Amino acid sequence: MTRLAFATLAVPGLPARQAALLATGIRVFGGALAEAPIRVFVPEGLDRVEGDVGPDLARLRVDLLPLTIESPAGEVPFGRKVAAAAAVESASADTALLAWLDRDTLVLREPSAFLLAASAALGYRPVHHRLIGTEWGRPPDGFWSRIWQVCGVPEDRQFPMTTSVGERICPYLNAGLLVVRPERGLLAAWDRGLRAARQDQELGAWCEHSERHLLFLHQAVLTAVALATLDPAEMADLGPGYNYPLHLHGEVPASLRPGLIDDLATARFEEVLFDPQQREGLPMSPSLRRWLASQLEPGHS
Repeated sequence: MTRLAFATLAVPGLPARQAALLATGIRVFGGALAEAPIRVFVPEGLDRVEGDVGPDLARLRVDLLPLTIESPAGEVPFGRKVAAAAAVESASADTALLAWLDRDTLVLREPSAFLLAASAALGYRPVHHRLIGTEWGRPPDGFWSRIWQVCGVPEDRQFPMTTSVGERICPYLNAGLLVVRPERGLLAAWDRGLRAARQDQELGAWCEHSERHLLFLHQAVLTAVALATLDPAEMADLGPGYNYPLHLHGEVPASLRPGLIDDLATARFEEVLFDPQQREGLPMSPSLRRWLASQLEPGHS
């Protein structure tokens, strides 16, 4: 059985280029995990993705795989992503650990924390901002109370987390980086939980009146399903060097910022790295700056 495999989704265009950068970072900076399997799943436009980045992925020894996704949970943002996560987990029975990453992830150092202790079943990072989350020490509002009820979260499962910008909150996980044991079926449970939440009238009312609650429903359900399925001792916070939000670098308190982004294990960048002006504002070594330019700027060598 494979010790760990990386997996992400891609569709034609910029997402395919992001996935190629993710794979490149793993192969160049991944250390002991640099040769781990990388699987890029394509739910639509496989021929176009092959045309966009197929040769690059082949050179990086990436498996480019079609993915059939069941109908997602109603008209909910990221419902298709959640259904895809369940499908990828089902297709990953040959690996002990699955690092399920959003494609706008840059690997900068060996992500050794992905090799979870035997007692852990989930590696995670909290959300970047609290937003709809609950400040630690305050009772949950009606939205979160109902999420806990729908997903069956025991009362003793609460513990504090710290967001990327330093807020102390009740559990609230970011869905952009998850390390799971496929045998535990957490991502499948996430998909089932989102479907149940979308059918719940009380949660439906919250989402109808708040675009933000609808937008982040999938992350709230992920949090609740993890708490309902796992003991807190099985949930490992990977640490602030993982999933660091480069697109929010200016909002992160100075005490929590890396001196250089080279010091991070993984970072999220949305479209920041593909914009030379925004990239210029990030602290990094000259060698990393040159390397990124070589990867992102046409004709740069």
